[in-house]
Order: sequence, then structure tokens, then C-alpha cells
Amino acid sequence: MISQDPTRRPAPTELATAPEQTSAAASAPAAASAPESAAAAASAPALTAAPALTLTLTLALTLALALAFALKQHAVDGMVAAAGEGDLAKVQAALVELNINATNTKFGATALMAAAEYCREEMAALLLSKGADVNARNHYDSTALLVASQRGCTPIADRLLAAGAEVNLSSKRGETALEAAADSGNDEIVELLLANNAKVDARRVDGVTPLMMASQNGHANIVKHLIAKGANVNAKGAGGGTSLMVACVKGHSEVVRVLLANGADVNARTDGGETALSIARDHGREDIVALLLAVRR
Repeated sequence: MISQDPTRRPAPTELATAPEQTSAAASAPAAASAPESAAAAASAPALTAAPALTLTLTLALTLALALAFALKQHAVDGMVAAAGEGDLAKVQAALVELNINATNTKFGATALMAAAEYCREEMAALLLSKGADVNARNHYDSTALLVASQRGCTPIADRLLAAGAEVNLSSKRGETALEAAADSGNDEIVELLLANNAKVDARRVDGVTPLMMASQNGHANIVKHLIAKGANVNAKGAGGGTSLMVACVKGHSEVVRVLLANGADVNARTDGGETALSIARDHGREDIVALLLAVRR
């Protein structure tokens, strides 16, 4: 007797339970992963917040540094201004925290430059005694010596040279302390600079020399002194202009006499063909025209 009919079909209940068991088994991994998904979802805001926090901290640090720099620069500006005013106490107090060679915002000037500009001799002495850089440059590459020469401050120019100032340093446009002194008409500083080996024919980028500046401004004594030290009386600037020509333009007859007496070429021409005589006539300088004609005869 066969114990089970091989052709017997499963009962309806057997067929119903089999799929349910399979489905449950298949769904187990999904059920198991549900806590992991929840944990990942919970951590997502934290991961998003981390870069935002870093950015906030970076911005805060940047602002703090910018504020600190602005406050320090404001203090430096105050120190440089105080040096120009001759306020020794304020400058000494500022130097407790500030670099003596720090520069102001507007011109890049140091306290020593400010002292030179306003001829504060006692202030300059203080700053030099504390190690101020005597050859520091501002935004225009001017030095304290050039500034003192422009302002005609002989005592400070003397101090700066004694402290090691380089006499022939030039600004961005090529101006030297000697040219500045020749321009301003300070005989004492011109003599001081020449005694300290200033180049008598130093040229600006446009070819202008100290002699041209002295001639243009009618400083006859400085013209004599520069020529005595070997200045080239016939040097030409941009466009071919000479010291004699600029003196003619301005009507400085005494300078014209000095130049002519020292070999100025009355027939020299500019790039445009002008001569000292034609320039003097064009500007109505009849006395100079007479001087020039007398030389040409």
C-alpha cells in the first residue's frame, strides 16, 4: 500500500502558507535595514550644518582680523600725524605698541617723514635715536631727506645725512634731494647736499636737471653754485629744452646772464626748432632778447 499518493495535490491551506513564508523571509533584510536608514536620516542635518558652521567661523575670523588691522592702521595714522605736529609725548606713547617705521594710509609716510615735512627737529632727533629708517620711502618713493630738501629744512637734512641718509636716492619720477632743494631755492641745503656727494647732473625721468629747476625758478645763486660744481649748462630735457630756455620763458634775466657767462649755447634748438631768442621774443622778454642778441653779435 502506498503511504502517499504521488498525484495528490497540496491542500488549499498548504498552498496559501508557502508564499507567506517566502514573503516574510524576503522582507527580513528590509526590516533589518530600517534602523540604519533612520540613523542616516537623523545624521543628515548634522553633516549639512558642519560646512555652514565652518563658513561662519571663517567669516567671523576674517572680520575680526580686518577690524584689528583697521584699528592698528588708525593708530599708525595718528602717530604719523602727531610726529608732524611735534607731539613728542603722543609719539613716545604710540611707539610702545607700534613699529617706528609704520606708514600712514594716505601717502605711505613714516613718522620721520612727517617730522621732516614740518621741520620738527626735536621729533626727528627722537625718532632717529629710536632707530627710524632714514632711507624709508613713501608711496612716491620719496625719502625723509628729499622731503626735508623740498621744505627747506636744513637742520633736519643735516641730521638725516649724519644718520646715513643716501643722498642720491630718487623718487618714482627721478627727483633727487638736490633737485628738490634747487627747486625750492634753499642755498644751504644745496651746499650741504653737494658737500655730501650729491650728483650735480642727476636727471628726472623727463631729463630735467637741478640746474634747470634753479634756472626756471630764478635762483641765481644756486645756478652759480651748481655750475661751480660742474653742472652741464647745456644739458637738454625732454623736447630739447635747456636751462637757458626755461630762464627765458620765466623772464629771469639775472639767471640768463649767469648762464651766458658760463657758456650757455644761445643757438641751441628744441626738438621743435625753437631757440632761446625765439622763446624770449614769444614771451615778450625784451630785456632778455637784448642780452641774447648781444651774445650772438
